[in-house]
Amino acid sequence: SIPSAILSLRLLPFGLLSIAARAQDDELGAASKFFAGPVETIATHDEFVWLESPVWNDAGQYLLFTDVKWSNDDGWHCGMIWKYDESTSRLSKFLPCSGLFGPGDIPEDIDEWYEAGGNGMYWGWKGASSGDLLIAQHGKARIARINVNDVDEESGTIDPSLVSVVVDGYNGTKLNAPNDMTIYNGDLYFTDPPFGLQKKNSIVDDPWGQAFEEAVQDPAVYRIHGGDPGTSKAEDGKVERVVGIPRTPDLLHAFNGIALNDAGEMFVAITDWEDPHFRVYGHSSGNMADSAPVRVESEYRIVNNTDNLPTLNDGLTYSPGLNAIFATGPGGVYVYNATTYDLLGFVRLDDLVANNVIGGGCLWMTVNRRLMRIPLSEEAAAATAGEGQMEGEGGDEQEESPEGDGEDAMGEEDPSSASSSVAVAFGCIQSLVVVTAGALVGFV
Repeated sequence: SIPSAILSLRLLPFGLLSIAARAQDDELGAASKFFAGPVETIATHDEFVWLESPVWNDAGQYLLFTDVKWSNDDGWHCGMIWKYDESTSRLSKFLPCSGLFGPGDIPEDIDEWYEAGGNGMYWGWKGASSGDLLIAQHGKARIARINVNDVDEESGTIDPSLVSVVVDGYNGTKLNAPNDMTIYNGDLYFTDPPFGLQKKNSIVDDPWGQAFEEAVQDPAVYRIHGGDPGTSKAEDGKVERVVGIPRTPDLLHAFNGIALNDAGEMFVAITDWEDPHFRVYGHSSGNMADSAPVRVESEYRIVNNTDNLPTLNDGLTYSPGLNAIFATGPGGVYVYNATTYDLLGFVRLDDLVANNVIGGGCLWMTVNRRLMRIPLSEEAAAATAGEGQMEGEGGDEQEESPEGDGEDAMGEEDPSSASSSVAVAFGCIQSLVVVTAGALVGFV
């Protein structure tokens, strides 16, 4: 473990952005009712490179997240799964070379890869409490499955015989680099862009273009039918290509984050430096490939972008309890109504934001080289309790979220409560604070 003393914990000062939606043009807008308190930087580390895909474990009160570009002593960018323990405030290296563990050969040119690590993670069919974890491994172009309790945390290793391969190909051809995933009605949906095929800048002039050239499949979303496959790899007949994007020399964009709402509508992030946006495809029981997607905009940008950071759309989290989708995009996190896809508000971070997850009374965010979070309001924390843990979740197995006229599940904020004292999950620990109409929360 890494002593908590070296972690950077910072509560940003009040004074930059209103936590109350006092005007329609406030960036946080109608989403303000979801949050209480400031953004916190929970962890930084000199070995962080590009943080991704947090997953929260209610039973263990810890967060796992990946670093897809972390490098080992050999200089391999083979990735890391990090662990943040909420009860001890400790950060530790959980599973090094997260894109290479398990059965199968390591690529011969692994020293040339720029992001061969593990990327997207999701609690599997048996749920978080059992330790059932799925992880997209760039280095082996597949989705692997482990039980986190089988990881020797002292040595940072897992017996390869305890790692099963969920999927590594489609129609007899290997995948590109599975990126993100979700489970709906027992079926696993995942995106397969070529981002993980990028080579180091010292090897090629244009890693992005090179990755698209080397892709063996067009970027696509796939679905695995049949529910929990156990330790068996999905057969070709159970792997369906849901929708794809044909590659052309002038069209180098692809699917990234993915989520499905209770109605089976599929919300995906489109990573495109020139035209970042999101798309919504129709109900999963229909043919999504034949339906024109609805385009959802991500219009904010990083302010004072002196580092020339790109316009990145990346990861997603769907909250049935809030009837909202939290989508990372240029400059921060976009909060959309999950029924109408109207923008509820924008959490400005002015940095590259890879992914997010709700858990333990907070919205956790992997922000470039920082792990950050925002405490949820008492009402939002209660509405999202147990989300993301998989037991009883997903489509028809899930409790129905309020639909009505498409408002978020919490309804309208009661103005009379604006100056009252409320108990909120501040720093994901219950404490009593005063939230008033004039209270301000700072975002970097």
